Amino acid sequence: MNYEQFVWVSFFTLTVVELLLLRAPAPRLIRLSTGALLILLLGIVHSEIAFQAPLIFGATFFIVGLYRIFNIMRFSYGRMNQEYLYKSTRRTSEVIIGYQLTLIALCYLLNKVNFIANNYLNILTVLIVVGHYCLLLVLFKNIKMYSVDLTNKVLDKDDKALPTVTVAIPARNETSDLEECLQSIIDSDYKKLEILVFDDCSQEQASYVIKKFAHEGVRFIQGDEPGDSWLPKNAAYQKLMQEASGDIILFCGVDVRVEKDTISKLISCMVAESLQMISVLPKRSSQIQQSNVVQLTRYMWELLLPRMYLKRPPVLSTLWVIDRNKLLSLGGFLSVKRMIVPESYFARECSNESGYKFLLVDNLGVTSLKTAAAQRTTAIRVRYPQLHRKPEMLLAVTIVLLVLFIFPYVMFIASLINHKLVYLIAYSLVIIMQLFIYVLIVKEVISTKRLLYTIRSFAIPFIDIVIMHWSMFAYEFGEVIWKQRNVCLPVMRVIPSLPKLEDKK
Repeated sequence: MNYEQFVWVSFFTLTVVELLLLRAPAPRLIRLSTGALLILLLGIVHSEIAFQAPLIFGATFFIVGLYRIFNIMRFSYGRMNQEYLYKSTRRTSEVIIGYQLTLIALCYLLNKVNFIANNYLNILTVLIVVGHYCLLLVLFKNIKMYSVDLTNKVLDKDDKALPTVTVAIPARNETSDLEECLQSIIDSDYKKLEILVFDDCSQEQASYVIKKFAHEGVRFIQGDEPGDSWLPKNAAYQKLMQEASGDIILFCGVDVRVEKDTISKLISCMVAESLQMISVLPKRSSQIQQSNVVQLTRYMWELLLPRMYLKRPPVLSTLWVIDRNKLLSLGGFLSVKRMIVPESYFARECSNESGYKFLLVDNLGVTSLKTAAAQRTTAIRVRYPQLHRKPEMLLAVTIVLLVLFIFPYVMFIASLINHKLVYLIAYSLVIIMQLFIYVLIVKEVISTKRLLYTIRSFAIPFIDIVIMHWSMFAYEFGEVIWKQRNVCLPVMRVIPSLPKLEDKK
């Protein structure tokens, strides 16, 4: 047996050991020691394979191996409920090992089939060009599908048959944002309106702001600590739903501003099209000066995929409207109490009955004043749960972003240096299609400084990769703080640490 064969035998032996380790419950000390040894040996073996193999295969194999090592790290750390820990890490390990075996099979195929070996770069280039063309077509179709003209869907505001509406706002330690949000809703021209604010254990200053609006007909609900089994926001939604008396409930955050006729237009659309739920993509307010594109990464994923055909309709939590009876029939928020984006569940269920619509409208008058820091915090809180808390899904999305959105720039520069005209033309076309994608997304979201945002949008793939990994490490090994609370406890089923005992003197 030569050295190369020894490396491969070691790889497959360690693979079997890893799969056995993730099936046999063991004390934490054994998990830590065995996991540390396995990580060390896998690191050596992966490095040797990457060094011996062709560049692209070796680099990809090594990157996939890093996620495998990460999975063993989270297994060894063991901060989650043990049953969930074993189930989650075993599934991730099996999928990532499957990725590696697929890479090995592809490498073997390249060595055996000369046509593929000689043309793999051409095949990859064609796939990237076709992929961008398909994304652009999907984006065009989605924008057309989600864009609605509400000018002709205005009902008589004095009609007694109009549904009553409850505006439900969860708030915690908000001051000026809540004040401005409430004022914009109070100024609404919709007659049959109830406004509820859930005061989620706010400090004294925030509570004072809330109470100022009591004379305007705003009703305030005092909240309690939700406990470790509920996400705080979902607990607030549940309480607001229970207190709401309207036929329709409009949920929104304190960063939202609406115009005088916004609610009338939304309800008119629901009534005219017999909808059960609407979610709105807001315009970014010109009052926010930071040219941050973190929020655009979320919008890109909502607009760029054929979600309606995948039975995963686009949805945003900024402002959404749902029929109260439908919400109750789906179990309210009790059925999604650990879910970071509970709106996605309700949107999916309503979509199955053709009762859901995602709106892109210039004349609706919904704007978001979320700051750059708030965008970043929200992205970290949302991104990993959006990937179902699965490192293997994060790996797959990372590879797609690297191949589709970042690799073309490497090839463009390489073909420019090496005077490869065919590749230069192909990847120039890809970059132009990317530009169109960013222009269309910015046009739907941004009302000012569109050129600046379009230029910065080219950083979206890099930003998304960073945010995804930041979110994953924070959830798996650290804390994700939202509104001064750690949301890791309910989302990751983390076992809370016991308070430290004071030393007796």
